[in-house]
Parts: sequence; C-alpha cells; structure tokens
Amino acid sequence: MLSRTHRGHCVEDVRRAAHACIESGFVPDVDFLLGLPGETNDDRGLSIAFARELVGLGARIHSHSFMPLPGTPLAATRPEPIDEPARLAMEYLESQGAMHGQWRRQQKVAERLVALRSSRDTG
Repeated sequence: MLSRTHRGHCVEDVRRAAHACIESGFVPDVDFLLGLPGETNDDRGLSIAFARELVGLGARIHSHSFMPLPGTPLAATRPEPIDEPARLAMEYLESQGAMHGQWRRQQKVAERLVALRSSRDTG
C-alpha cells in the first residue's frame, strides 16, 4: 500500500526509524492509515502485524481511517471497509494504550463524504 500511494518510504524504512528513535530514548508515534481504496483484508492483516511489531519495540500507533477528502487525488474513491479481525486488533491495541487515534470518527466522516458526493452526483 505504501508504494501504491506513493508514500516514498517502505516498511523497512519505518522499522529502521522506529529502532533509531527507541535506541535514542524516544517513543515513536507511527501513523497507520487503513481503509485505502484497493486495500485488501490481507493488506490490513500485514499492517496490523507490523503495528504489533512496532508496539513490541516500544512505539505507539496513531491510527487513521481513509477519508476521500474533496480536492485530493482520491476524492472520488470509496474507502474499503475495515474488516472484523482488523477492528478487533485495533481495539485491543487501544485497550493496551498502544494505539490512539480517531479512526472510528474518520470512518463516519468518510461515509458522510461518500453519501454527499453520491447525492450531488445524482441530484
């Protein structure tokens, strides 16, 4: 997903950065964005596994849900639903204080954006 969204870094870059932060006495706060268009359940599973790995090192995860914001390259797309295993894993990490973020609220905003776009396109 990182290469498909032109992020400019790979998983190994994030892993190295997290190690460097932790070795220097910092707690990295790593952003994870789930629900991107074209993301599969397998993609999310890999993301959750990587988030767990980073938490095991001492990082915190800042979770986000994709929102098709107007004026962005993906504005006309739909978010992929976050499947039950990923949702449960995220909730567990939150309950442990290892993950924080507004991903639930962002899912609702995304649903509203899609509905508004649909009503505008048909109206």
